[in-house]
Amino acid sequence: MLKSLKISDWNQFNSVKINFHPKITIITGSNGAGKSTLFRMLSSDMGWGYAEVSNPVRSENDKESSSFRAGITEERYKIGLKKSFNQRANEINELHKLNYKYERHDRYRGNDYMERPINLSTSEKKLLFDIGYLDDINQEIYEPHSYINDDYVNIGEVELENGLFSYFVPLNIEDGSYSYMSKYEPLNYLKLKNLNHRNLKEEKEFVQAVIDYIREPHSQISGLNIPSHRHPYTYEKIDSVPIHASDTNYLIRNYFESIKKRALNFPDAESPIITMKKSIISLALFSESRSFVEGNVAFKDMIHKFNDILKIMLPEHLKFRSLFIGIGEVVLETESGNFLLDAVSGGIGALIDIVWQIFIVDYDMDKYVVLIDELENHLHPSLQREILPKLIETFPKAQFVVSTHSPFVINSVYDCSVFALKYNENNKVDSHELDFNSDSGDAFEILKEVLGVSVTMPIWMERELQNTISEIENMDPSSLTLDNYNKLKDVLKEKGLSHKLPDLLNLLLENENDKVN
Repeated sequence: MLKSLKISDWNQFNSVKINFHPKITIITGSNGAGKSTLFRMLSSDMGWGYAEVSNPVRSENDKESSSFRAGITEERYKIGLKKSFNQRANEINELHKLNYKYERHDRYRGNDYMERPINLSTSEKKLLFDIGYLDDINQEIYEPHSYINDDYVNIGEVELENGLFSYFVPLNIEDGSYSYMSKYEPLNYLKLKNLNHRNLKEEKEFVQAVIDYIREPHSQISGLNIPSHRHPYTYEKIDSVPIHASDTNYLIRNYFESIKKRALNFPDAESPIITMKKSIISLALFSESRSFVEGNVAFKDMIHKFNDILKIMLPEHLKFRSLFIGIGEVVLETESGNFLLDAVSGGIGALIDIVWQIFIVDYDMDKYVVLIDELENHLHPSLQREILPKLIETFPKAQFVVSTHSPFVINSVYDCSVFALKYNENNKVDSHELDFNSDSGDAFEILKEVLGVSVTMPIWMERELQNTISEIENMDPSSLTLDNYNKLKDVLKEKGLSHKLPDLLNLLLENENDKVN
């Protein structure tokens, strides 16, 4: 699970630090503030291969020529060049001492680099030799990320419960795009590697950490990435479905690949909607035994669970009953009638799409991260208010990180963390954690500034104030007694909402006016 993200002095970012909530973290900000950039970075360690666009920079000495930069400042570029030159000189000297010729290594993107050995004591090497991990007690174990050297600039890091991803961008770029690199190190390895002296217990722990690190140097964040673009539901006829359990399982997991290919503009990518329909039909057809068909208990369990989840997630006015297969199509059965899955509105389609993806991961994993960029896309405001509370209720094993421009989404959950990306006086972006429980009102002012619209009281807070009113009997604002007033204050204090007493009194007055009218 994600713990924190730090990015500095890269692209539009000055200083961004986000401490992830264990359940839900919401990131907001104006267009261009960098929300999608942060999501691309995180999703790159989920297996997505995004490329970043580089910045053209004019040379100071030659105003006619230009080069490309990976979003780093000129100052950081010059510092990086100096470090890279010094490192290269030191590596060449080391190779000369060993009578080696300095050669180009094409193993990683054609970069010149010298492999760096991990600093192990003689006793640690002996431990590795004794268990058969080393063939010779003087043998070196090399850092698996040696290719990320001083030709790269560190721009930030993401901390997980069990490891750290450090992000690097190249100093020199030849064209208009580039890919950043991430270096994963397990936390137990990080804690011990820089100790000047390790005791016997620490040596044993470090040896095991080194083995684990070398065996899995390219770990990934467990979970899924849901990009901002939701695929439109247009009708496409299904020609075939899998008839083997293994093929059906493969098809279900292949849904992510179809989404990824569409998002990354692969021309021959199959529609994710077709992939989902095939999966649902296969699950339904082979979920129960019939006269000439052997049922699959796991498929039956999946289709029932997905139906139950849709009953929670789909809007109440739809009065959804169940999915069923009719004349070779996936049909939604509702109290107001039946219609094809392909015929749903953009908002309902986006909701089903999100739910299906999370459902697949949730079925297999105990803990996982869900990234959703621009959650509100295609959703009616009423759905925007409901979706996060319902997702948290329906998928309790997930850690959600979402970006949004919608105040309805931001105000829909009480127990969460909200961060705003905001331009500072130097036109660079900083992160601000928003505390809606404080008396200062800063959170609402920042939110109003980055969203460009006024932000009302959070839904959860309004609900709590209404509950407070119902807890006090005979509450008549036109004849409010001191006793009732003190009761109100006590109840609000217990709920941690003492500073909302004026709002509560306004709400009381509005309720009384509604009764009169």
